[in-house]
Amino acid sequence: MVFRGILIACFVCSAFGAALSETSGPVTLDFTPFGVAHVASASSRLAPIDTSFGHYPLSVTGILNAIRRYDGTTRLDDGPIAYAIVAIRDWETRFPRDPWIPRELLYMQRVYEHARTGEGLGYAQRVAAWVQTDYPATEYARLSRIELAKSDAPEEPQKRAMAPTPHATLAAHVTDPWSRFAPRTPPTAPPNEDGSH
Repeated sequence: MVFRGILIACFVCSAFGAALSETSGPVTLDFTPFGVAHVASASSRLAPIDTSFGHYPLSVTGILNAIRRYDGTTRLDDGPIAYAIVAIRDWETRFPRDPWIPRELLYMQRVYEHARTGEGLGYAQRVAAWVQTDYPATEYARLSRIELAKSDAPEEPQKRAMAPTPHATLAAHVTDPWSRFAPRTPPTAPPNEDGSH
């Protein structure tokens, strides 16, 4: 009996590992709104709690956990955040009237804004358009508009130009490590009485 349990656990782990390896790598992200007509035409309202969505199966709870555990990485087209937006898209395809969808879209917008990159801001704008197009009468669409208007431009790293010094060398085989530094030159004026120049 114990041996059978071990075999089942190994099978589940190997199947999960295979699914993970199939879905690793950049994901094709689609932020195109479905439209109000698609949402209004749905017959069922709430998605069952145990239903999984997306290529990398995430439940409604799994989507929320992926969003909450976002660690601030700037890689937005891979990993749990990318899988979450793909799952939300599948979720809206099947259950567009589920009232949790606009909330999750607003949370995704916040994640992308938090990245503070050009890519993140672009994704945030597209998610904002999505929630405002498909769910315009919701409080989440209103908050989406307000928060997007307040979002800052991405912080681009500034590159500081470094002028080469006459004593610096780019050779990889420097024998004297002190040759990289300029020699110390004496001050041109004599020091003051307190020792300062």
